[in-house]
Amino acid sequence: MKKQLGFTLIELAVVIVILTGLAVYGMEGLGNALDFKSRVDTDNRVKAWRKAMESVYLDNSATIDVQTTAILKLVSTTTISPAMPATTGASIGKCTMVAASMLEFANRGGYSATDMIQDGHHNSFCLYITPRLSTTVSGTTLYYHTVAIVSPGRNGKVDAGTKLDAAGNLILAAGSDDIGVLFDGRKFATDRYNQTIAAMQRTVDAYSAYYAARYQSDSTRSLSNDYFSCGATTCPSTVARWDTTSEMISTCTNAIEMVQTTGTSPHTVLGLSRLDVTDGWGNLFTMDNCTDAVRSPASTIAARQNPPYTAQISATLPGGSVLSMTAVGQI
Repeated sequence: MKKQLGFTLIELAVVIVILTGLAVYGMEGLGNALDFKSRVDTDNRVKAWRKAMESVYLDNSATIDVQTTAILKLVSTTTISPAMPATTGASIGKCTMVAASMLEFANRGGYSATDMIQDGHHNSFCLYITPRLSTTVSGTTLYYHTVAIVSPGRNGKVDAGTKLDAAGNLILAAGSDDIGVLFDGRKFATDRYNQTIAAMQRTVDAYSAYYAARYQSDSTRSLSNDYFSCGATTCPSTVARWDTTSEMISTCTNAIEMVQTTGTSPHTVLGLSRLDVTDGWGNLFTMDNCTDAVRSPASTIAARQNPPYTAQISATLPGGSVLSMTAVGQI
């Protein structure tokens, strides 16, 4: 009889075990690769959120920081509310962010709105916003909100203990796979304040230099004249005490913005650009060289009618705080 060729049951079992092991190993490797890609995608979108939040907050801080509640009110009148984890039901720990309300962030982050609101695991990001907070810098009260974006991670749920506390600190639950990024409104406000101080000081220095130049160029110079103004407008009644050939407009009715769209503009008289007379939040400085808030010949307060004359540069910060510096004429 011819010998039959084939596999024994034991040989088949060994082959099946080997193939099963290879399949399991391959699936595990594929799963690890997919998980790695999801984490990379999440990290990239978190970075996009950071970039977008800084940009949106800068352009909208004047309206955002006026609000006392936990919302982001944009100039476009869009109001963004927090997207917090559900606390009950089947969706506990999950968030629902609406793509339509996040278009401005998506545009600046470089993603579509649908992709922007989802992490790499296709779970909705969570959005935390504090009510308006405040801090004091050099005696000036600054207002701000702190905002956090949190990915619930692979398990799709924000773990208990992850939160944005009342002081604006982002706390991630110990041992969780949550990933978050914090936009620190306090640091933002402080940076913008410092920018404002620097720009305002440059404006005041330019104004003081203008006064000195006008004084030196007057062959009949007199310390009793107000060289801050006011040849660009009708001078008040005490004409003899004004620099009537000055280009600078007087502000005896009320303070005005440093950039005027018609007539003589104060910033051009001082040789400054629009950016030079803009605060850290993008708002123009105001100028006053003639009301009772400063010293001028037109003051209704007798003690302020005599030199040294002054001009005041001011900025109204988001939330209502007013910051001012004074340029002083020669004594």
